[in-house]
Amino acid sequence: MPLLFQMASIATAPWEPNPCSQALTTAPLVVHDRPMFHDRTQAGAALAAALPDLRKKSNVTVIGLARGGVEVAAETARLLDLPLDVLCVRKVGTPGHPELVYGQQLTPGVEISTGPLGQGVGNAVGMALAEAMLADVLAAAVAVGDVFVVAPERPALPPGTHHVIDPRRGLGAAVGAGLDAATAAGAPGPYLVVNADVPCAEPRDLLALAGAVPADGLALVAAEDGTTNALAFDDGRLFEPLYGPGSAERFEALGPSLRVDAPNLVCDVDTLDDLARLALRVGPMTRAVLATVHLGAAA
Repeated sequence: MPLLFQMASIATAPWEPNPCSQALTTAPLVVHDRPMFHDRTQAGAALAAALPDLRKKSNVTVIGLARGGVEVAAETARLLDLPLDVLCVRKVGTPGHPELVYGQQLTPGVEISTGPLGQGVGNAVGMALAEAMLADVLAAAVAVGDVFVVAPERPALPPGTHHVIDPRRGLGAAVGAGLDAATAAGAPGPYLVVNADVPCAEPRDLLALAGAVPADGLALVAAEDGTTNALAFDDGRLFEPLYGPGSAERFEALGPSLRVDAPNLVCDVDTLDDLARLALRVGPMTRAVLATVHLGAAA
């Protein structure tokens, strides 16, 4: 059962829409075939443990490099009780081998934008929260089946996860590309499409959604505002790009359908108020970042 994941864009540049769709990797750093860290949160904890003299120092800020470095920095900042900031950078690939990175540079002209989630807090916090929510949804997805992640560039991803190039024509086109890739890979149905902003998601929620799909039809989870947070298709060819206000009703009209009441998927995060309301239910990655944010002060 494949799961398709379209990553939320958390940065935009004036010359190209959505160039920095972010992916979070939990793949270990391997040295001589031995993992140095289990994941990036553990790496951040190790860094904090090595710098105890910096705890609560007024002239120190922890800076993370987007994309994967933000999770490391967030954990370090949390443990050392220090402020967190971020630099949006672009990788510098080796000539002839663009995936082999030998450096990074600041991206001129990039405007960091986290949407409503970032209102009232720094860009670093908004980006860290977006990456953490992504990590929690991925953790739920990889426990259920093969995962296809749609992104402009190939990110480092957990085992069992496949990268699909984002055609950069909007959410509908991205989902279509992911479904095509899953079908081409021979992955059997049902096909699940899950949004990035449902950090309460657990494997059982995705299994319930998959089990509700009627023959030749679809199951869906609608957000409280009538948009669509998750879809499951018996056949990926049933999908049509119908996202936007009121999309849940439009998706239901595609064929035999069943709306699933899964609170962990219904509750999405668009604002800091949403996060404050769900703080006790979100996954561990999101909780770790929330520990560094004073939601009451930001609201």
